[in-house]
Amino acid sequence: MIKAIIFDLSGVCSYEEEIPHLIEFAKKKNLDEEDVLQAYNELVLEAERDKISGIKIWEELEERFSIKINIEKEINEMILKKKFYVDMLEFARSFRQRYKVATYSNYNKVYWNLITKKIDLSQYFDIILVSYMVRARKTEKAGFEFLIKKLGVKPKEIVFLDDSEKNLKSAGELGINTILFKNKEQLIRELKKLGVDVSEEKDEVG
Repeated sequence: MIKAIIFDLSGVCSYEEEIPHLIEFAKKKNLDEEDVLQAYNELVLEAERDKISGIKIWEELEERFSIKINIEKEINEMILKKKFYVDMLEFARSFRQRYKVATYSNYNKVYWNLITKKIDLSQYFDIILVSYMVRARKTEKAGFEFLIKKLGVKPKEIVFLDDSEKNLKSAGELGINTILFKNKEQLIRELKKLGVDVSEEKDEVG
């Protein structure tokens, strides 16, 4: 029996802001889009594991491309692009009377601090985990091991949903049920197959 549900954030409960911003950034600086994306992706993987800061990402980009960047402005403009899907957040919240509900996302501390100024996610989720907190991304097991302990349930009693297949592998290897998210209607069908009560009764949180 399912007792806990873990939601991915970007791509499931919110819009993906980083890639669109980087494409705009590359055009603005007359840089090759693929070169910028590749360099950024290498650096952000380290930042999301808390090995370097979100500021360091952009300092490295300055050096690699021999350009000047207003780093604070660039980061703020990028995070401003992050839009949340209210319908999906409310859907997550609707489970809280019947299940433990968590969210797990890949972010560095600098970015995440700005995101938390935009929205109070605690009104939707019982547990909020970000990769920098455990120094592991969703492609690694450490975060899921942390969540299993925090949720206080067995792996087989958890379902994790994400829009990226690569993020499901480690969770699945630990015995967690996984769903590759495509849209809300498909998610509801998959949750029902696992015996999850998907009635959207609103709780009194928030």
